[in-house]
Amino acid sequence: MYVAAVKIKIRFVISFSLKDKRMRLRSIRDKFTSKFKTQLTEVELQDNKNFTILGFSFVSGSYRLAESIEGKMIAYIEDNCEDEIVDIDSYIEKF
Repeated sequence: MYVAAVKIKIRFVISFSLKDKRMRLRSIRDKFTSKFKTQLTEVELQDNKNFTILGFSFVSGSYRLAESIEGKMIAYIEDNCEDEIVDIDSYIEKF
């Protein structure tokens, strides 16, 4: 069994309040969840109006499949996020 975990740091270029940030996050999260049936969650920097760190994880039976799915998920976020992606940290671990 392989577990993949990903953290993505995003900078919101135009965000005047936490409400603005949360509206943008909701849009990204809803699209991601409906496409991949996996939760995308804000895991850090919840009280910062200009930055957030989102995270998701999943389990796979093979390393190649986990790597492929992880790549597709990251590419989807990169293509659909209108804001600046600062950093992506990902790993796949065998259990």
